[in-house]
Amino acid sequence: MKTTRLLVFAAVMASLCLAASAQTSVIFTDNDGTFTFDEHSGDATYDELALGGISNGLGQSGTLTAISGLAALGVPNAAVPFNNVTDTCTPACLGTITLNTGTIASGSILSSATFNPGGNFMVSYGSLGVSFSGTFSSASWKEISTNVWVFDGTIMGGTLTVGSNTYTIQTAATVQLTTVGGVPSYHTNKETYTFSDSGGTTNFSIAPEPGSLALFGSGLIVVGLLTRRRLSAKGASTQG
Repeated sequence: MKTTRLLVFAAVMASLCLAASAQTSVIFTDNDGTFTFDEHSGDATYDELALGGISNGLGQSGTLTAISGLAALGVPNAAVPFNNVTDTCTPACLGTITLNTGTIASGSILSSATFNPGGNFMVSYGSLGVSFSGTFSSASWKEISTNVWVFDGTIMGGTLTVGSNTYTIQTAATVQLTTVGGVPSYHTNKETYTFSDSGGTTNFSIAPEPGSLALFGSGLIVVGLLTRRRLSAKGASTQG
């Protein structure tokens, strides 16, 4: 009977340890921004793709319309109905998303292109002090159908801030944004192309802090030592 109880207890502890190691998927959703690609070599943003405010004044940040997966950190899931999000982010939105890539490495902005590592990315959910930021390790831009482009980016080692707490995201964060169908606009005076962002998602996972896993591990060690001591004591009393 005691052996059965010990086995059940060990199984419960093992399941707790597995639960502690599970990862939670976090998703930020946005829309309504403006991508800008600058061909003018006199600008600091030359040869980069940006979403949000940039030096030539044509960029417009994406509006954060939904957030999920941070309930364990005290941030409830939230969403803004699509028809309540306008180009000026009124009457309400959850926050903003901005990005700029590294310089273009190959290809063309009017068909498909890859970008060098670099740039930066920022999601801001101001009402609860939540933000996610990082630098692109890789990024691409591709026309998937007539006048519809998709931006794909990967961020390694991003930083998630929730209030006064900061977490380093060890797994890769993926950023995917899609343009609205339509011919991109070319602004001759600024030598830039602009594309409207019709929505996208940012995905990453958070895992428990190493200290939590260490705590569960030490708990299993203590259980093992107590079990061994109990068995030893039982053996000694039997021999006596």
